[in-house]
Amino acid sequence: MTPLPAPGARRAGDGPATRGPEEEPMAARTSAPTVERAA
Repeated sequence: MTPLPAPGARRAGDGPATRGPEEEPMAARTSAPTVERAA
């Protein structure tokens, strides 16, 4: 039911996917290192 988020959003879930499609590409890059820490 949820639209496919950015590649990095798959791990974060509450990251770029929650921000919006416009911020997805930017957030995905910035969240990449952060996502690994959370995981």
